Amino acid sequence: MRHRKIPKHSFLFERIAPVVSYINRLESDLPNVQIDRNRSVYTESVGVEYGMNVIFHSMSLPSAKLVWHCPYVVLFSSDDGKIDGPNYREYALVKLNGENDCDTIYAENIMTTNQSSEFDDWDTWEKKNKEGVECHISFRKKKNSIELAAEDAGIIIRNTTKIKEMPKIVYFALTGDECAITDIRIYK
Repeated sequence: MRHRKIPKHSFLFERIAPVVSYINRLESDLPNVQIDRNRSVYTESVGVEYGMNVIFHSMSLPSAKLVWHCPYVVLFSSDDGKIDGPNYREYALVKLNGENDCDTIYAENIMTTNQSSEFDDWDTWEKKNKEGVECHISFRKKKNSIELAAEDAGIIIRNTTKIKEMPKIVYFALTGDECAITDIRIYK
């Protein structure tokens, strides 16, 4: 029996369901992003400055089932200021649920997470994030470190990133897992 050669294009399936977007909302200083898989999309990068504040709206996607399906903040440097750009060095990854994937060969991170009176329990926190929450991040840049403070639905995070070799510019970008980040406002 001879095997029939199947053309490559015959394995492509036509989409039968419409693409669902959760970022058709107000857009401010940075374009909105929808992250369908872990760190699959990032916002534009911004150089961290002393006293910088970032406020944005976040919503966990309907498919989100885990507490780490939330926004993340990445601190990094690269020659072109882009994630995975030439000479990319990641210094911290702070998840706004209070988890820490921070320590790298380029930096040491000291992180504390607390719960405010707004926090009831994790089920309520997840529900609030699915409904949509306002998140606030602030940065304080010192000689060889960057202090980050963040708040998301009653979770309060403080992270100090001590960078071993401080580059000219440290950038941040927002990403996450199964969430939409919109209305990103930057105050310097």
